[in-house]
Amino acid sequence: MKILHTSDWHLGKRLHQADLIDDQRHFTEWLVNMVKAEQVDVVLIAGDVFDLANPSSEARKIYYETLVELSRMNCTTIITGGNHDAPTVLNAPKEILRALNIHVVGGLPEDPREMIIPVEGRQKGDRAVIAAIPFLRDADLRNAVPGESHEDRREAVKAGITGIFDQVARICREDYPGLPAIAMGHLFARGADVSESERDIQVGNQAPYEPEHFNSHFDRLALGHIHKPQPAESSGRARYSGSPLPLSFSERADHKKVIIYQTNNGTFNAHSITIPVVRRLKKIQGSLQHIRQVLNQPQEEDGLLPTLIEVEMVEEQEDPQKITDLENLIDDFNNPRAQVVKHRVHFKNMISGTNQLYDSSQHIENLRPADVFEKKLERSGLGQRQKELLREAFTEILQALEQKESS
Repeated sequence: MKILHTSDWHLGKRLHQADLIDDQRHFTEWLVNMVKAEQVDVVLIAGDVFDLANPSSEARKIYYETLVELSRMNCTTIITGGNHDAPTVLNAPKEILRALNIHVVGGLPEDPREMIIPVEGRQKGDRAVIAAIPFLRDADLRNAVPGESHEDRREAVKAGITGIFDQVARICREDYPGLPAIAMGHLFARGADVSESERDIQVGNQAPYEPEHFNSHFDRLALGHIHKPQPAESSGRARYSGSPLPLSFSERADHKKVIIYQTNNGTFNAHSITIPVVRRLKKIQGSLQHIRQVLNQPQEEDGLLPTLIEVEMVEEQEDPQKITDLENLIDDFNNPRAQVVKHRVHFKNMISGTNQLYDSSQHIENLRPADVFEKKLERSGLGQRQKELLREAFTEILQALEQKESS
């Protein structure tokens, strides 16, 4: 039996102002074709199907079209909710989807047996059981205790996660003795390598969970939440498939994958299949001159979709004119094969606060705005003409604010 593991589709996701719907459509079309070519028996989608709790109509369209195509492949599809998903949205059509051999567990059900799904392969006798555990929210795991410390809350949450996994492992063992078992989960395992695109993983039950606490009855654990494909512990029993697309520039060098588990006489072999890249992400970092040179070069055409670019200007001295020049450069950039979607500026010697302009004997509350501005100009390293223009602009803004306060 072949069981495919994927997660974190984040349908409807935008990378800054760039829409990734086309990227996601390319992935789901590839997935359907690959399931057919590999004769996959079961597809596991381990959470974060959508990027938003209330997904767009276009994101829903891709989701349902993909599920219909998978059902035509004569395979079972099992979907669990992630922290980005609204359980009610995923669960709404679950009865209809079940008729297509698609099982959905959007949130923790009252009856834990609803998470236990036996599956069969194309060959007679090929059987396994899936424990489809969704993202477990704080309310699922513990009762609030007045005066409870942050550490106590974290330990209670982790104990709650262990309890849920142990409970479904016991049901698998008692109701389906001898069958290979895979648990799905959506959580943060301690030691996992995270990227910029994961939300704050110290919120709720996303505090690090020790993977050695996963119940030993499970032959494999198909995890979601972390976007970089990786094992969750040294043995490789628990693995993150990762997101199928890079969802931040920090993931631009990742090799995105799906994982296929294949049963063989009651044991599991695992291998990954790399997802084709349809769009490059590129980061340009350096001086304004360097950025100008790179942007003026012809862009490589090695993707089906235009390259998305992040720009970070790094200069020694703070210079407002360079910020203006950078913004003009980006506004004027016009290339059908590339798009700048994010830019930021870093001055190494930038003064971050008023207290750095004066010695410790000077009380900041006694300073006038014009005095602080003059001190800032002195330290700016700007030319005289630039200082005059900034002085005029500052005076105009300050007068407008004073008039507004007095009116």
